[in-house]
Amino acid sequence: MFYYLSDLTDWLTALRIFKYITFRAFGGAATAFLLSVWLGPWVIGQLRALRIRQYERQEFMPTEFNARREKKEGTPTMGGVLIILAVLVSALLWAKPANVLVLLSLATLCVMGGIGFLDDYAKLRGKNTRGLRARTKLLLQLCWGVIMAVALLNLPQTQAHVRQLLVPFWKYPVLMD
Repeated sequence: MFYYLSDLTDWLTALRIFKYITFRAFGGAATAFLLSVWLGPWVIGQLRALRIRQYERQEFMPTEFNARREKKEGTPTMGGVLIILAVLVSALLWAKPANVLVLLSLATLCVMGGIGFLDDYAKLRGKNTRGLRARTKLLLQLCWGVIMAVALLNLPQTQAHVRQLLVPFWKYPVLMD
């Protein structure tokens, strides 16, 4: 949304700063951080009130781990919802909304967060530490990865880049097509 303030540069030239991706990236990061800090205590209080908390294994543990285990018992779980909401709100405020890559990234954030939510929900429902099986989580993540790969291969602006293998700090692609 803030990106569209740059359209008002005829009225106020200082608004052109909203065209710069670095300014918007720092603004988005700061907004997400401040939202998390501001809403964090309230969300943790609500999770405690709803008794959405971590369960610990009841099996034998060595004595040096008992102190840590006792501290973790009752810790609110599903705090990732706060982080996801803070990032979503921040991205919707600061990112260029017409950018397809931003929308795909936010969709990936929501899907992966949804998998984490299902895992935490399974832990709460079963009142144990098992949650979803690792195989199930991996399968869900792989399915989303395939969906994203197909989407990126079909987008005109990303077709050429998806077929390249890039290595960080290397100027040119290592493999083409």
